[in-house]
Amino acid sequence: MSALIPEITLPNGVKIFYKNKEEVDFLYEEMPLYFKNGIELHEGNTVFDVGANIGLFTLFVCQFCNNNANIYAFEPIPATFEVLQRNVQRFNPGKIKAFPCGLSQNSKTITFAFYPNSTAWSTIYPDDSKEQRNSIKKVVLDNLKDAPCFIRWLRWLPPFVQLPFGQCAERNRLFSTTK
Repeated sequence: MSALIPEITLPNGVKIFYKNKEEVDFLYEEMPLYFKNGIELHEGNTVFDVGANIGLFTLFVCQFCNNNANIYAFEPIPATFEVLQRNVQRFNPGKIKAFPCGLSQNSKTITFAFYPNSTAWSTIYPDDSKEQRNSIKKVVLDNLKDAPCFIRWLRWLPPFVQLPFGQCAERNRLFSTTK
């Protein structure tokens, strides 16, 4: 494993390994949304975190269930799995099992569209259609309403999403293209 994986302290005081700070901030804020529509967790539950990324949901479940849940975390992208594995080893390797693979009905090898600056957007089904781009733009804009600085969020978006925002921002002079 690489020795240079950065660490960050979450608002709840928990220190984790991560790939990029903006993504951690965003995903941390999203955790309560995983439990809408009557989804509940209880001590002793078994949870499968499929597409676990760096393990924020896994760690949330572990903490929510007072370290009394059996968690199986699956992350097929090697660079992201490395961070997940570090987080699992730090928190509860006895109750959390991390696997460097995805889940499927068949055994096969798949190529992922990997976005290193926005690992949560990585997928085996990249869709850069106009409809998908518009849908993602709407989600991002809705989430940026309260962002103090529009440009800081652009860095972690996948390239196919950055371009339309960059063009829009340039037209509206929201930021300068000089570095």
